[in-house]
Amino acid sequence: MSAPFGFNVLTFSDVVKQLRATFETFTDRRTGKNTAYTMTDAGLSAFSVFFMQSPLFPGFPADDAGNSRKKYQK
Repeated sequence: MSAPFGFNVLTFSDVVKQLRATFETFTDRRTGKNTAYTMTDAGLSAFSVFFMQSPLFPGFPADDAGNSRKKYQK
């Protein structure tokens, strides 16, 4: 049996490595004391916000057909 996409399957770890390498090339033009977080940290944080909203994210509530109000109300 062969793999449906061949043996070069892209994993989440591969995606994060590529994103990290890309964000490390960004020039940080901030000055002063506003440099607590690196551009890599900022970029990965921004990616995580959008990724976690994706239905591909394992924790995405797939069975939530408008019932979130009922689920999360006390």
